[in-house]
Parts: sequence; structure tokens; C-alpha cells
Amino acid sequence: MHRVGLALVLIALGVAPVRAEALKVRFIGNEAFEITDGKVALLTDFPYHSGAYGYMKYRFDEIHPSGKVLCLITHRHEDHFDPALFKKTDWMLLGPAGMVRGVEPSRLLPIQDQVRFEEMEIRPIRTPHGEVEHYSYWVRWHGLKLFFSGDTEEWDALIRVGNLDVVFISPWLLESWQGTGAAGGAGKVIVYHHKADEKVSCVGCVVPKQGDVIEIPYAVDDASQAH
Repeated sequence: MHRVGLALVLIALGVAPVRAEALKVRFIGNEAFEITDGKVALLTDFPYHSGAYGYMKYRFDEIHPSGKVLCLITHRHEDHFDPALFKKTDWMLLGPAGMVRGVEPSRLLPIQDQVRFEEMEIRPIRTPHGEVEHYSYWVRWHGLKLFFSGDTEEWDALIRVGNLDVVFISPWLLESWQGTGAAGGAGKVIVYHHKADEKVSCVGCVVPKQGDVIEIPYAVDDASQAH
């Protein structure tokens, strides 16, 4: 977040042709967020089957992302992905190979070391979760480094990716990650896949309720974009 903070200071001083913008992050439920810059939307672990395994319920017909949309899916469990709901949309999809069978190829981004979608750079990271194919994701978007842990029980990948602006993390992984002392290296920690009434112990973390919107600021250099 240091670069964003510096840019905002320069704006205040009037010495740089930059302006402040923000990603808007709306919590849908489980590990599902709608993240948008107003032109492109990233949907994480969505659409999922409402209420699966006793987790959060939602109304699919109330979710209307605008612009180009990418669904970023960690694994095939119903509380993360519902293929029947996805088929009702015209969104793009990035997820484990075994999970995307039957999806129109033109709507798929292949899992590879580095994936591009609009202005996003995405790095899928294979992480363990039971016996299913599971990926955590490192995403760079508008200069911000985001990490989505998914359901993995191991924090090795989170340590390896280095400094992050925002970490989206489950309560169980958060507990073990805090034990390493590395949690202080993230600019913002957002907990997901918690039950609606679950108490999460974490100083300085954001534990959103369904429908909450979080803004993540970033700086836009209009001069560099003009060339």
C-alpha cells in the first residue's frame, strides 16, 4: 500500500498528475466477492449453491456485475461453484481443469503459470485441500497485489508470494498464519468463508457481513495512460 499512500500525498501537494480510485469489494457470501473498478468485475468462488453445507444463503438474481466479468474459482465444491448457475450467464471462467468440463471453451481461461484478463495479472497456485484439485490465486490489478487463499489448510504459498496489499483468507488458515508472525506484512486482511454469526479472532482484520462493501484505494497516473 506504500505506493498508493505516496500517490495520495502527491495528489494533495499538487505535484503529480495522478488521481485516487478504488476497487469496490462487495461480500456476497462464503468466499464470494464482487470486486470491480467500474469497467471489469472479478467474482471469486461464485456462483455457488446457496446454503450448501450450511454456509451462507443469497439470491442469485440480485447479483448483477457490470462490464466484463471473470469468475475465479478455487475448487469444485458446491459452496464455491454451481455449474448450472454459471451456464445462465455470459461470464468468463478460470478454475481447475477437472471442474470446468462441459463449459463452452470460448468462456474458459486455461490454468497456466500466468493468466491475463483485461488489466489483471493472475497467478494460479496449486494448494492442498483434501483430495480435490484446488488453487489459491495471486492477482495484480491496478498495481494492487491481492491473494485469495481458498479452502487450503496450508499457508506455505501465502508466505512465498511476499508482500501483499490485500489477503482474503479463511478463519482456519488465518489462525495458523498468525502463528507464523507473517500476518503483519499484509496491508489489509479480509476474512471469508466464515459463518454469519462466527466470531473471528484477529486484530485489525475485516470480517465482513453479507452485503458489506469495502473500498481498496489505488492511484491512476493519467499522464502515463495517455502515451
